[in-house]
Amino acid sequence: MPDGREMILAILKEGDFFGEMAMFDSSLRSASIKTLTEVEVGAIRYADFLVLLDDNPRVGRSLVIALSERLRAANALIAATTSQDIRARLASLLLNLSAQFGEEAENGIRISLRLTNQEMANMIATTRENRQPHAK
Repeated sequence: MPDGREMILAILKEGDFFGEMAMFDSSLRSASIKTLTEVEVGAIRYADFLVLLDDNPRVGRSLVIALSERLRAANALIAATTSQDIRARLASLLLNLSAQFGEEAENGIRISLRLTNQEMANMIATTRENRQPHAK
């Protein structure tokens, strides 16, 4: 963010990819990644990526679908941060996390992903200290 705060745009799962924008234009990567657990990462050179797309149209189609889903999620995040108060953003975040990382539990759904309060604040474009006034 312009003021130096971190904003979490996405949490990826095993098998997901990142850094794809650099494969389509000559711009530098616009974001960075941080892992929550130990990971193995693979890389593909630009020339090899182009051959892969030429030789496997289904890979290109899958990539377009995945990028469309990410764009839709980014649009929803922008809409939420500009039109919803903090409580509504937090509720939306919890619903999204439960859809992605939720597991059936005795009393409902347990989100298996461990996030700190600061990480959740970064995901809803607020600060951990920000508090909404109580309704009276």
